[in-house]
Amino acid sequence: MTLPPAVRPLVTIALLLVPAAILGCVADGPQPPPRPEPREVSIPEGLKVHTVVLAADQYPADVDNNGFVDTFSVNVFLFPRPDEFPLPIHAEGTMTFELLDRDEQPVIEWNFSEADVRRARTRPLPGPSHQFQLSLLDKGTDRFRPTRTQLRVTFNPTEGNPVVANGRPSVNIGPTDRR
Repeated sequence: MTLPPAVRPLVTIALLLVPAAILGCVADGPQPPPRPEPREVSIPEGLKVHTVVLAADQYPADVDNNGFVDTFSVNVFLFPRPDEFPLPIHAEGTMTFELLDRDEQPVIEWNFSEADVRRARTRPLPGPSHQFQLSLLDKGTDRFRPTRTQLRVTFNPTEGNPVVANGRPSVNIGPTDRR
């Protein structure tokens, strides 16, 4: 059977619309369960910092665009003893950051007061931390020869002994490769 020429375009359109309508259907079967709401974890009172973990940018930014790196971000995680609580916590105290040269001599040092540490509190995915922007410009200059340094942080709690981070991330200072 042959279709009259006037009907052929209508049949063609109908044949194209039927698969599109079928593909647009939604299954009525079982749906996945709703995503659970995050729950608050209660932190026990009186925990003391036992371990400090430091994460830092290895390659600082050149914020002032003078061809020398000058600013980098750090996150400090403070942990109590693992048998007391498994997650990082916020704690009262001061922090000292030092960039150390090959001979472990300080190249530059930053000191943060209790108020500074309180303002630096944040809650990234791994858990509570303290986030800082460290700038060589705060100390007067960013013009260093190419040097690989190590960053050391010490947490000085309001009560108790200072706690030094176990690891020392490398931070490269000096000219950028754009010079």
